[in-house]
Amino acid sequence: TYYCPCEKCCGKWADGLTATGIPVTPGIAAVDPAVIPLGSTLIIDGQRYLAADVGGAVAGQTVDIAVATHQEAVKFGVQRAPVWIVKEAQ
Repeated sequence: TYYCPCEKCCGKWADGLTATGIPVTPGIAAVDPAVIPLGSTLIIDGQRYLAADVGGAVAGQTVDIAVATHQEAVKFGVQRAPVWIVKEAQ
């Protein structure tokens, strides 16, 4: 699903910041940290996202992708796609 930092998408948490304290901007993903650790890099449809946010509607295998405007969030709506978690070399 898609979201923006507006009150319609984020409710009382619509302060423009993610759960990790960085701004909600395109390239950020909200995840269930019990499934995908915060700070992980995700690849969805060939695009890289930083798992830096959580949300009330994000549970299990659901991922919310941040976009710049509410109109974009509505336009892109709900989609299904494989999600890859990048494992960094140690």
